[in-house]
Parts: sequence; structure tokens; C-alpha cells
Amino acid sequence: MSDLSVVYEKLLASNDGDILVKLKDGKQLKVISFLINNRSPVFKTMLESSMQEATTGVVDLSSQYSLEAFREFMANIYYNKLYTGSYVPLLFEILCIADYYEVDAYRTYIRDCIIELITDVPICLVIASEALKHGALTTLVNISQLPDFIVDDVNSAEIDEENESVKSDKDRENVESDVDFY
Repeated sequence: MSDLSVVYEKLLASNDGDILVKLKDGKQLKVISFLINNRSPVFKTMLESSMQEATTGVVDLSSQYSLEAFREFMANIYYNKLYTGSYVPLLFEILCIADYYEVDAYRTYIRDCIIELITDVPICLVIASEALKHGALTTLVNISQLPDFIVDDVNSAEIDEENESVKSDKDRENVESDVDFY
């Protein structure tokens, strides 16, 4: 890591800045508007206008994002840190943040990380279910980028948004075969 990256990492860790971001569970993070405005056109518009966030210096995301996901996103904004974990719910949360704030390179990177996790149909269905929870299914994939067997299974899956579950043809066959045994 370069000396400048270390400085920016310490700056983010200091929780010092002119903008207060309110996050889930009452957590808060202070960020520097100059840095976030230069990486996100959405933040730039929001903070250099007469919008409420610009006049109050507060961005209220308390119903949307966790501190962990937002801090990972800010680490990319501040010093180009790339998240290297494989915790799918956190990846989706970061994907949604990067998508909303139009940080395209990071959005593409996170999307590609998620796609790399797709190795078989059951994992794909779990990921599709997580994407639905975070409203990120259309952000996640251009369906043509996925292998055909996954596309077929996702297209044939029944997605129950109310119960946040996904059932594939294989799941339905297993249920039907269970019924046949009785």
C-alpha cells in the first residue's frame, strides 16, 4: 500500500469529516465531502446543491445500509481498497451502494466477485435470493453473462419475494418425489 493510501486509510478510520452518514442500528460515520464528491456523481449532486443533505451535512441511510458495508464502500472511495471477502450478503449490500452512488468501476468489481461465487445452481439460487432481498438482481447480472445452466434454472425458479425464498425446478422435483414415497 502506498504512503498516500495509508494516510487515507487512517483518515477514514479517524471518523472525521464534514458529512455525517447515519446508518443502520444507530451507527454513524463521518466522511469528507471533497473525497466522496470526486468519486461519486450522486454524492456530488447531493452535496453541491440545495438538497437537504447539502444544507444539513447529514446523509440519512439508517434504513438502508450497515456500517460494515458502507465502510467497505468508503474504503474504496478514499483509497481504492477492493473488498476481497466472500460473504454474500455483505457483497450485495456493497453492490447496492456502489450502484446507487454510481461508482461504476467498484460496482463492476463487486458484481464480478459475486458472479465468481456462482459455481453451481444451488449457490446461484441462494445468490438470487440475496439479490432480491437487497433489490440488486438487475444490478447484479446481465443475464447473458451467466452460464446457460444457471440462466435456465433462474428463469424457471419461482421467486417468492414475500418469504424471500427461491425454489428451482429441482426443489419442486424433490418435493414431488418426497410426496411419491408416502
